[in-house]
Amino acid sequence: MLAELRRSDVRVFLLSLLVVLCVGAPFFVRAFPFGGQTQVHHYCYNSAIYALLGPPRGGPYIWTPSTKTYQFGPPRGVGQWLLGLTGPPYYCIVTRSPIYVKEGISIMMMGSSGPAAPGFSPYNQASYGGGYSQGSYSSYSQASYKGYSQSSYSSYAQAAYTQPTIGHVVISEVYAHVDPAYGSEPGNEWVEIYNGATTTVDLSGWIIADASSTDALPSGVTLAPGKMLVVTGTTTTRTLWTLDENIRVVSINGSIGNGLAANGDSLTLKKPDGTMVDDVSWGTNKRIMNPSAPAFVLGRSLMRKALQVDSDTASDWTMHSNPNPGL
Repeated sequence: MLAELRRSDVRVFLLSLLVVLCVGAPFFVRAFPFGGQTQVHHYCYNSAIYALLGPPRGGPYIWTPSTKTYQFGPPRGVGQWLLGLTGPPYYCIVTRSPIYVKEGISIMMMGSSGPAAPGFSPYNQASYGGGYSQGSYSSYSQASYKGYSQSSYSSYAQAAYTQPTIGHVVISEVYAHVDPAYGSEPGNEWVEIYNGATTTVDLSGWIIADASSTDALPSGVTLAPGKMLVVTGTTTTRTLWTLDENIRVVSINGSIGNGLAANGDSLTLKKPDGTMVDDVSWGTNKRIMNPSAPAFVLGRSLMRKALQVDSDTASDWTMHSNPNPGL
């Protein structure tokens, strides 16, 4: 009964939002309404967000920096209900080198139900969770996806969860200038580590350090191939982000190093014997990279442009407007 009540509340919210969007924006003559539950969610490197929605008006839609966004902000993850009006076709840049994009329809105006709706099992690579079988995905007609065929639809879903590999463990994302909505510095700063190797890696005792101080990862921390580990100062960080329950978060000593300086600092990752694994420097710190990667902007993260490239230069990195720990 409670679940039915909550689903009813979501439907009432979305219906009200649709009325507001349609009445408040009569000038969007060529736009059409869309709405459904997010089944695939993927951040794009061109500051966009790709969302593959289920019925009643599903399909591949892309949130862009120009989208008028209401209520709970941009799409945050699988399980959310999104509702709004569409714009022209748009491209999600998945990787830049080599270039790989996913197509969709841009979102002109959008609202959401907030956190994931109750009773939803997120999509994963092995299966179409929550009762969404491959057959039920295929049942959506080409017309309902505004010209997106079944084959292209399938390739979008597969590509979203087939990440290119880099061949070894690397630092993949750094969050050093914390938006107050996501905690405070230095405790809620975080570093994402990606295992691009083909085997599970034991990270017990691995050393992570900024320009001033070092920390060791706790014992028993392992990372499977193709998976991410989020390292942060305090356990509260996990509660401030919408993270899948399978994403592991490790907290260390209240801060990473001596606290990551947004205007200029460095980050290194070493094995327990001191062997260098990966490093990066940004802003005014040119100790590792010269030129260095960009200095941090409030609320943005420093992210690798592609997970199959490690040239040990600043060209590997970009400032990303939608931080996504563990994804």
